[in-house]
Amino acid sequence: MAQSISFSVPTALGNIAGPATDGVLAGQLTAADPTKVLLKGLASTALLCITDDGGLYVNETTPIQEATADDVEVLPATPAVDDAIYFGHATETFAKIALNQTTQGAGTWTVTWQYWNGTAWTALSGVTDGTTAFTAAVGFVTVVWSTPTDWASCPVDNIDGYWVRAVVATYSAITTAPQIGQGYIYPVSPTWTDDTTDFTDAGASDCAALPAYPGVGDGLYIGYGEKFTKVKATIGTAGVATWTVSLKYWDGSAWTAVTAALVEDDTAGWTTGTSTYYVHFVPPSDWVANTAANGPNSQTGFFVVMEITAFTSVTTQPLITQGWVLPLVTGADGVSSPVKSTVTKVSCSAQTASATNANSVFLLINTTTGASSSFTWTKADPNLEATVSLAVRIADEVALVQITEDGTTEFADANFILTL
Repeated sequence: MAQSISFSVPTALGNIAGPATDGVLAGQLTAADPTKVLLKGLASTALLCITDDGGLYVNETTPIQEATADDVEVLPATPAVDDAIYFGHATETFAKIALNQTTQGAGTWTVTWQYWNGTAWTALSGVTDGTTAFTAAVGFVTVVWSTPTDWASCPVDNIDGYWVRAVVATYSAITTAPQIGQGYIYPVSPTWTDDTTDFTDAGASDCAALPAYPGVGDGLYIGYGEKFTKVKATIGTAGVATWTVSLKYWDGSAWTAVTAALVEDDTAGWTTGTSTYYVHFVPPSDWVANTAANGPNSQTGFFVVMEITAFTSVTTQPLITQGWVLPLVTGADGVSSPVKSTVTKVSCSAQTASATNANSVFLLINTTTGASSSFTWTKADPNLEATVSLAVRIADEVALVQITEDGTTEFADANFILTL
């Protein structure tokens, strides 16, 4: 004889609904401090910059490290072959630079990108010059190349470092001299910052959600000793930027994006505003705990990362005041199962159907074991029968959590019947 577990939610549903306004509609998930929060930065502000006008060197390191427009002159007013601009780092090699071109150059010239091999300046291989010899449209652009195996440190204007240079190879005319407002490099090894204390205390805007000089691949890694389903964060300074931030997890071999339909980021990549927001997601079935061998900066645990997957520009760095995770077991409870069985079906009905913007995704959690199973309630349909699979034992507790929502009119006055 089939048995059932029933939930009634006599109010509007939603992923920030429920008694604790966290989207837990039946049962409870308790917010907890992450065990480790790490900021990964691929860019370095330690960029060195020197221009060479026929042997007259100008150190542009200070202006290129801040955001004032047009304060780095890439080429002289009247360029000549062998004029150059040098970019370097005192101690590390690198394979990419990002430059904010604030004035687009116009004229007829070419440049060659070179490095010092210990004996001579030599053309870099695999170059993709996003500056188009500094004639590209204004905005952040990148130059990438294959890192040379014989790259040697050398002095430029008596400053030692690993240098690349864009040297004028041919020149016939100039209409507008190109200008740079800011730049940074991407060292071969990323920089890791342990933000655990700043993320978990209440210091205002003391945890960087993303680096001040961000780029694709940068991200905030948030870890806990067990799986969790939401990240809760109070943003003290909202980011102002053009970028895409994606939620990823470790699948045992690679960092993989959580399926788009199973995640909802109320922070909009840390740009929504200054309040408390959630990143809601269905814990992937193949989510694997990181080990010291593959974890971010050799850390262990179940990690997600809010990673930049596309980047154009940034005006304001996003800063977090405090944050938490919502684990599936620790501090969680739910409705007790009467039998040892498997929940195979969820029947749903609502007196008020949602609007037609988006489907609503829900998560059933066995808060005793940490197992979970999700289902999708089709937008605007007041009734649903969904197939799920959630094993339970006698006295195991089951909670119901909403992950995504319609966004305007939500399902309301709903009943959920779980068939065992």
